[in-house]
Amino acid sequence: MSDKRILLIIGGGIAAYKSLLLIRELQKRGIGTRCILTNAGAEFVTPLSVSALSGDRVYSQLFNLTDEAEMGHIELSRSADLVVVAPATADLMAKAAQGLANDLASTTLLATDKPVLMAPAMNVRMWQHKATQRNLATLRGDGIHFIGPDEGEMACGEFGPGRMAEPLAIAEAVAGLLHVGAPGRPAYPGDCRPDPGTDRPCPLSFQSFLRPAGLCHRQRLRSARRQRHAGVWPDGIAGSRRHARHSRGNRL
Repeated sequence: MSDKRILLIIGGGIAAYKSLLLIRELQKRGIGTRCILTNAGAEFVTPLSVSALSGDRVYSQLFNLTDEAEMGHIELSRSADLVVVAPATADLMAKAAQGLANDLASTTLLATDKPVLMAPAMNVRMWQHKATQRNLATLRGDGIHFIGPDEGEMACGEFGPGRMAEPLAIAEAVAGLLHVGAPGRPAYPGDCRPDPGTDRPCPLSFQSFLRPAGLCHRQRLRSARRQRHAGVWPDGIAGSRRHARHSRGNRL
């Protein structure tokens, strides 16, 4: 079991139901979840459902006497190893990009000193709007991680990019950022094993979180170079070279 925890901010959108599935996927990886449910998010999923699945109380109000007596929004933002916004609506992205803080979710995003992962979900026209794309560029420049959105049919009947990434994909991305492996899989981003003789995973692009287990391309090259200097060719490389020479011989 991992001792890692995330703070999950659930925005308002039909994709909010996927956040419940995400909590379950994270539990399978031993990752604890504490949730902020926005007022708009509560229109789609209930605090009771979120609390029952996460095993923790649900936070929603910024001006709560009990919580804010202990500076609740500050504590929430610092108590997790990672902040995840799923679904990340156009409104939440705009607030984060402009530094607005008029509710618990946006205030927490502004107060956190932890990495942030956003999973956008909105109508295709909203996603493609110039304002949203400007906010996306700003947030990426600020170091915010993104996964998705996926392309497909929307609840509104339109088709295109804007669907929130699937819970399994988000859970894999979270586990990668936290270096927590899924059951039976390596605990490195993208299932990438550390370089031989080191304890550091090879740096990967964010999309590589969905790659199958095994050495990444950079590590295979390093391993092959070491074995070549030692006078030993890896079977895969040697075999491919023998096949290439044999093929050239047949053509001649």
